[in-house]
Amino acid sequence: MAFEIIDGVLEKYIEEPGVTDVNIPDGVVSIAERAFENCSGLVRISVPDSVKSIGEAAFEGTPWLENKRKKDPFVIVNDILIDAQTVSDEKVSVPDGVVSIGEGAFRSCKGLTNITIPNSVSSIGRDAFWGCENLTSAAVPDGVKTIEERTFACCKRLISVSLPNSVKAIGKRAFFSCFALESITIPDSVTSIYVHAFYACIRLKNITLPKKLKCIKNYTFCNCGALKSIILPEVSRALEMRRLNSATVLRRSFCRTALKKSETKPFSAAKSLRA
Repeated sequence: MAFEIIDGVLEKYIEEPGVTDVNIPDGVVSIAERAFENCSGLVRISVPDSVKSIGEAAFEGTPWLENKRKKDPFVIVNDILIDAQTVSDEKVSVPDGVVSIGEGAFRSCKGLTNITIPNSVSSIGRDAFWGCENLTSAAVPDGVKTIEERTFACCKRLISVSLPNSVKAIGKRAFFSCFALESITIPDSVTSIYVHAFYACIRLKNITLPKKLKCIKNYTFCNCGALKSIILPEVSRALEMRRLNSATVLRRSFCRTALKKSETKPFSAAKSLRA
């Protein structure tokens, strides 16, 4: 079999003429994004229990994936929901027992308005709900530690999101262009917020930064034109300033908001914040 495997990651499968069935070797722990993409002859793919993560569109363009979608719009492999792009219901409940929602699993499901995620889910991949334009609400279950890159990006009608106290980081562009989002409670467990995390959330009005926040990247809240109130954590005043002075970091993070000059004075108190 023409597998390219590096350090337990199946990077690529090179399709062989006439081959319709493949068995991924035991010991593979991860399948890279697009590893089997457009392998048009593959009808059966056996995935060993050792596989714990599967990248976006890993099986896109294979008869195996198409057959799975016809049987059930939730394509689940080793308790990982790898694909739900054919879901047609407006209100969807992820099946109990799923431990991970894979990268791009619900990408561009434009009919989706509400998602219920069970407590069994401990990770949600990047782009999981990217472009779900009619999604209005979501509750991330306790146990999820990171809101990954672009998880809810371009969910233009997303009004409310509940984040648990297990979340420690909000990734790049996690809520990019969530135009309807007016408020969000960032748990005190969050220590890092990355670039463009809330970029162009044009209706976002108030932000309370978490007590344990140590790192906030540039342009985090850029183009949040309605943002009028920022509450900084008191604990930040006693911690060491690193790399850039805090005022600079925060002004870059909140560029092009509705904040007035007088409202930037508290920035100098945030001694722990760094880019």
